[in-house]
Amino acid sequence: MPEALRARFAQSLAHFAARAAALPVPSFPEALPVSARREEIAAAIGAHQVVIVCGETGSGKTTQLPKLCLALGRGVGGLIGHTQ
Repeated sequence: MPEALRARFAQSLAHFAARAAALPVPSFPEALPVSARREEIAAAIGAHQVVIVCGETGSGKTTQLPKLCLALGRGVGGLIGHTQ
């Protein structure tokens, strides 16, 4: 492996480790339906590449799902795909 590539790879690993060490600990308001079902949703996210979550407006889909993904270790590299 060329030295420049080796150095870039080492820098990338260090950056990833720093991001993983600095992850916030999310809180989940129990009043939101998505938070109340986070165990079930987390299991689905762990088992499937794509998960569709349906819920009423205000149920916490947009705010809680990215936090749940972070809590599961997803997105440590910097990306969580979330569409509406």
